[in-house]
Amino acid sequence: MKNLFKKILLSLVTICVCGSVYALPSGGQWATDRAGRSEWLNENGLDSVNSVNMILCFINSFWVPEMVSRGPFKAQVDEGKCNNTASKIRDVVAELSYDSAGATVGSLWIPMNEAADLQDHGEAFKTYVKISVSESPSSSNPNGNLSVTWNDVGDSGTLYSAGTMTATKDGFTMNSKWRESSSSVYAYDRMYLSGTTGSASGALSYEDVNGSTRTQYVSTMGIDSNTYCRAQTIPSASTRCYSRSKSASGAKRYSWRYGVYDALGNRFDLQNPGFNIRGPDGAWGSANRWGIWSGSVVWANGSTVTQVSGQNTGKTYTYFSYPGRLERSSADGRSSALVAPSSSALVLSCSYNCPTAASIAAWDVNNSSSSPYPSNQSASQTYTYQDGVLKDQSNGVVTTTKSSRNRDGIWINLTSGGSNYWYNSGPNNWQRYTGLKDGSQFLTFSEPIPFTYNGETLYFDGFGSSLSIPSKVYLRSDGSEVDQTISNWNQNICNNGSLCQWVPNYLIDDKAITLNGGIYYVQWLQSELSPAYTGSTVPSSVVLGDISKLPSGEPESNVKGLIGVMPSLPSTDPFKVIDGKYQP
Repeated sequence: MKNLFKKILLSLVTICVCGSVYALPSGGQWATDRAGRSEWLNENGLDSVNSVNMILCFINSFWVPEMVSRGPFKAQVDEGKCNNTASKIRDVVAELSYDSAGATVGSLWIPMNEAADLQDHGEAFKTYVKISVSESPSSSNPNGNLSVTWNDVGDSGTLYSAGTMTATKDGFTMNSKWRESSSSVYAYDRMYLSGTTGSASGALSYEDVNGSTRTQYVSTMGIDSNTYCRAQTIPSASTRCYSRSKSASGAKRYSWRYGVYDALGNRFDLQNPGFNIRGPDGAWGSANRWGIWSGSVVWANGSTVTQVSGQNTGKTYTYFSYPGRLERSSADGRSSALVAPSSSALVLSCSYNCPTAASIAAWDVNNSSSSPYPSNQSASQTYTYQDGVLKDQSNGVVTTTKSSRNRDGIWINLTSGGSNYWYNSGPNNWQRYTGLKDGSQFLTFSEPIPFTYNGETLYFDGFGSSLSIPSKVYLRSDGSEVDQTISNWNQNICNNGSLCQWVPNYLIDDKAITLNGGIYYVQWLQSELSPAYTGSTVPSSVVLGDISKLPSGEPESNVKGLIGVMPSLPSTDPFKVIDGKYQP
């Protein structure tokens, strides 16, 4: 739940910048989306509290008074709103009641069995949450009295995380531990934050894990009406202060998700945009012009999948996968489209580095001098692509799952009929063709629409897309840009506590653009703020927190025992709460 604390700190650290000079839409979906959009503070010291924000966001999405003392119920939560990402619906089970002291208490069970969840820990797991609210926020206690305790428990019984977050009139505390696998060591995250929007202080301690090695980071924090400061004490001493003003020189705002609308405020989208799906095993995935993406899951050919977002929610399709991927490049070379399998043969030419079935079979991945490409690199080759299979001119199948230290599979540059293509085959899911059939035809998805902005060609790839804005890398410590051409710069990109991050070059907000010959309007849907760095001197009006006030001890590790196993509700039971709204 780090974004809860990011929201809290954002309200403490930033100043609103409002107003527009454009004749923008005033109603419709433009206004609805605008009212619901979120902005997050991107500050390196707050990354440790992600799980807390996630759980609190889930609680806000099912905690409705109409369901108190009515037994377990099903709810749907938009996880994307909790993660500052695209919409992603989770099905959860919850229960609300009163305890003997009159506090509202709740139990929440979150099944984590989707493809990305399985990648997290190597198995499906459930998040068990116990909540108690004994006092609502008020003028005398703006935080209320709240306690949230959670555990992530694998189907094997492995405890992956445990933690407690509390809110009282004195502020917020968080004490948690987590690990990636059953054999990993636990890392501990702890935090406290207290004060008001004009003056607040706190401290945090978090750990990064590399194998069996844990590296601890400890900092104190403080704000006044103009400045936010964080002073790291472990593993090395460093102090960084930032302006609380969004308009300060050096402040950066950016977004990866944009909405495009017509003059009446109606959403504009591609004719055939992508959508989310669920496979026969219940795992989530997405279908778009890049293929079918389902994390580490590969469903069997002929499996039935169901559309779970977009205009045709509930419609079923047949899933197919082939061990190679052919794409056709656009005229400007900046985008490409999948070539669906067909019974009609497509003849393709290769003039350089043209592997054959024989050269791939001879590739010794344990020999660094061996290659899947013929020794005569300029030897041309003619291929035929038919029914999802690429064959060389000797009729050998050109696919592989081989990989070596330096190469995953094969890549081939191809041409046919004046168009450029490339083919890829290898051990990874993204090196396969995956698609859906509606009856006898493979689904096709719309190509992105190019448009010009800021002197650059960008691409509209569907509502909520990034618009393909070029990116750069900057230091999170002081906001300075990193030269991407220097040696090994990529090793410093936000990995294990490092201080670099990819960000779009600029933010588009409340702008008119010309798209398909018409005028449309753009607004960001979710954004992040990187505050302006003001130096290492802490102003006298800023009081830093006290490390000794950080929570200590082991967090509760038996939430499953306290609230019990997830109730089994009939599949016919309706969802009583959807994204925080009661469904009568």
